[in-house]
Amino acid sequence: MYGRVDGPMREDTTVAPVSGKGVLRAWLAEMVLAAHARGEVETVIGRAPELWGPGVESLLAGGIFAAAAHGRTARWPGDPDLPVTAGYAPDVGAALVELALAPASATGRVWHTPVPPPITGRLFVEKVYAAAGHPPRIGRITPAMVAGLRLVSPVVREGAELLYQFEQPFLVDDSAFRAAFATRATDWDSGVAATLAWYRAEPERTRRRLVPAGG
Repeated sequence: MYGRVDGPMREDTTVAPVSGKGVLRAWLAEMVLAAHARGEVETVIGRAPELWGPGVESLLAGGIFAAAAHGRTARWPGDPDLPVTAGYAPDVGAALVELALAPASATGRVWHTPVPPPITGRLFVEKVYAAAGHPPRIGRITPAMVAGLRLVSPVVREGAELLYQFEQPFLVDDSAFRAAFATRATDWDSGVAATLAWYRAEPERTRRRLVPAGG
């Protein structure tokens, strides 16, 4: 919902969505916070970036972890050499519980849920492949691939309009949350190990392909 930003995204970053999903999220946030201001409801908003982790189906899930488990080529949704922050699902869940139980002084505003320090897509993929015991193989999801995959992949179909986020530095500032709450972000290596274990727990998960066979 922040749109094409230049620099880290903070809770007070100008809301300037450039996608249908961004417009919807901006409208919902405005509606909820306005109701809070009128005293109709007590609310708090936890906002997370692209999700990944055990149990998550996203652009950072099947296209990377399932591929790494078999030594296939991972597909990164954008420029793999740009910095990115992402929300590890268990951390996001814990943060939302904290926000739900927070005192009234924390309500009526937006909080960014905790994220680990920025990493590049390439380094993230390398960590996943190292944990899987395979040499890294990384490719990009190109616009041409997206056009075709939208027809067969629900994940790509839902995420296609947000791919621009991976063609610019995607940096989330979580300093306000860290200063006020106890939940901390899981480090990348621990998250990678837990996510890979989840994929390997059921072999069918690792057979799913974001991109058809050929790489």
